[in-house]
Amino acid sequence: MFNLKQTKENETTSNIIAETKETTVQNLIKDTDIHVMPKKISHHKRKENSARHRDEMEDHSAENHKFKKPHKVNWLFLGILAFVVLAALITVIIIFYTVVYKNQEQTVNLNNSVNINTQPNLNQTQNLNTSNLNQNTNTTPQTAAERDQKRLSDIQTLTNALELYFAKYNQYPENLSALVGEYLSEIPQNPQPGGKDYVYAAIEDYSNYQILFSLEIGTVFGTTNLAQGNYQATPSGINLVTIPANQNVNTSPFPPIIPTAPQTAMDSDNDYLTDLEENFYQTDPQSSDSDGDTYLDGVEVRNLYSPIDPEIKLTDTELVTLFTNESYNYQIYYPTEWVAKALSSDFTQVMFSSSLGEFISVLIENNPLGLSAIDWYLSNMPNIEASSLETLEVSGLPAVKSLDGLNTYVAVGNKIYIINYNVGNDQEKVFETTYKMMLKSFTLTNLQN
Repeated sequence: MFNLKQTKENETTSNIIAETKETTVQNLIKDTDIHVMPKKISHHKRKENSARHRDEMEDHSAENHKFKKPHKVNWLFLGILAFVVLAALITVIIIFYTVVYKNQEQTVNLNNSVNINTQPNLNQTQNLNTSNLNQNTNTTPQTAAERDQKRLSDIQTLTNALELYFAKYNQYPENLSALVGEYLSEIPQNPQPGGKDYVYAAIEDYSNYQILFSLEIGTVFGTTNLAQGNYQATPSGINLVTIPANQNVNTSPFPPIIPTAPQTAMDSDNDYLTDLEENFYQTDPQSSDSDGDTYLDGVEVRNLYSPIDPEIKLTDTELVTLFTNESYNYQIYYPTEWVAKALSSDFTQVMFSSSLGEFISVLIENNPLGLSAIDWYLSNMPNIEASSLETLEVSGLPAVKSLDGLNTYVAVGNKIYIINYNVGNDQEKVFETTYKMMLKSFTLTNLQN
């Protein structure tokens, strides 16, 4: 009985264990979710899984892209590093060229000191005020070219001193010795051999002067080539002159010198307007008749007609401008591109300047005896023959021209009006037709006053 009961209990226990195992197995199968799917469903699942994997990869990639700041920081670092390197390179270059420049400057200074110290007969212990030093430092020019350069330098020194004297005393000195001490340490002398002594004279009541000198072979003065010959320096500039063979230039007062007329500048189309002059009248330098009215351009200008419009006068264009001197009752037209300026407060000297350095001026001189223009001129130039002078009319009054054609004199009561053309240092006339145009336009007004 015990055994039967024991056996039944054992079977019941076995059944419970068996049921428990079965339940456990079923739960395990359910938990692991292992299934065998049809092929179509399995393929679809793979696509979903693939898409899910791709999305996950893209999300991962986006997250990686979002955290690329380290790369930006690296670029910034590289930029700062490049800037520092570039700045250092520029600094090195600047230092290098500064050192090179200073070395060159020291070398130049050293060379200069060597040149100074190698001057012949110049001792460091020598008294700087001795005449020996003057002789040694003022080396005598050895060649004709050097002597001509020295002559031009001397004339410039003299003219500068004369202008300083005039500014203080309102007149030029009677002789050059008056300049020594205040304006010159000594009077320059013509270097020998060759050339001629410098001859100075104050003229026209000490309001003007002349210095005569000569050049052996000619030289360059600024941008101008001066030929061999005799020259006359005045407040207006330097002019080539002709000295008669029998004339003693060392006599006092200073004898009149016959100026040599300068040559006219190039005129390519032969219309009486120089190539440079054509620019001021807007004409064609390659056409002698710019407006096609059968008249040459230069002929029209000097007769106060427009060279570019056949229907109007020159005075009706913007090419020229009217100047009025109310103090001395005259009017005159001048090129609009020029500059008009009174050189004195009383308007006795008025200058019309071109951009090329040449100018035309109107000057007023006293004529206390009321002489005619030609008589007044001959009284100041006694060696000139009246028959050699050109006479003309200006503003309806008798006038006379100087031998070089650069000065025209008109007598009005006790005054002489001088219309002067200064060619400067070029020794050629660029504005000869303009000068004739201005003479033609010169008009006296209100003479009763």
